Amino acid sequence: MSTIRRFRIPSLVIVLAVLGGSTISGCGTGGVSGGTGTNAVSRIQVAQCMRANGVPNFPDGPITPNSGINPLSPAYKSAQNACRRYAPRDAPPPPTPASVVRQERALARCMRANGAPRPRC
Repeated sequence: MSTIRRFRIPSLVIVLAVLGGSTISGCGTGGVSGGTGTNAVSRIQVAQCMRANGVPNFPDGPITPNSGINPLSPAYKSAQNACRRYAPRDAPPPPTPASVVRQERALARCMRANGAPRPRC
């Protein structure tokens, strides 16, 4: 019975990490991060600048798959360079250790093999 308990606790931690990671990054937006205060002002400034520099439908909030914005288009890249000064100055999250990535991928393969559907963005 102790082997079952030892197996369940790390598995639960891994499941929570995978679900949290997929919520944060798996269906992520291609736009500016959300927030309040200074970040909210920066987000609006970025949106106004992007619209003024060739991306007319750029939203005030995050870019969603249904927004029709193509972050790989030349117009988007050009506007992004022109509006860089308005981008929030948040530090990017630290990289995920390779060992954690391997564990998350193994868990995802196992879950898919046992009937869990792939997440839809």
